[in-house]
Amino acid sequence: MSGGINSILIHVVGLSATLPNYIDVADFLGSIGFFYFDSSFHPVPLEQHFIGIRGKPNLPQLRQNLDRITFDKVLELSREGHQVMVFVHARKETVQSAQTLWEMAMMEGALDNFSTQEHLQFIQLGRHRNE
Repeated sequence: MSGGINSILIHVVGLSATLPNYIDVADFLGSIGFFYFDSSFHPVPLEQHFIGIRGKPNLPQLRQNLDRITFDKVLELSREGHQVMVFVHARKETVQSAQTLWEMAMMEGALDNFSTQEHLQFIQLGRHRNE
């Protein structure tokens, strides 16, 4: 064995469609080189919309404002025929945000904008499963 353990070259690859701080990640990993593939490499262009509200995070009114703004944006984009993903800071918030968006859609009679059952690809997938 020549070189011993010090001659082992380790490759680390980090992938994310929404990783804006790729340089920080490369620095953290001690990378001597990296490649960045921007949104032009996606078959469908991606858009990012950042929503934030200033204030103390534990105020109920702050959470309600953020939920309202998020719902309005998701509804707007889904009515335009776009697919939407909502990213939050913690796993627990993911479930809470999904439930809140669903409840708001129910209250406003907008559930059709959140359903995939009428989408052509959903119908085709169902046909494919039944074959």
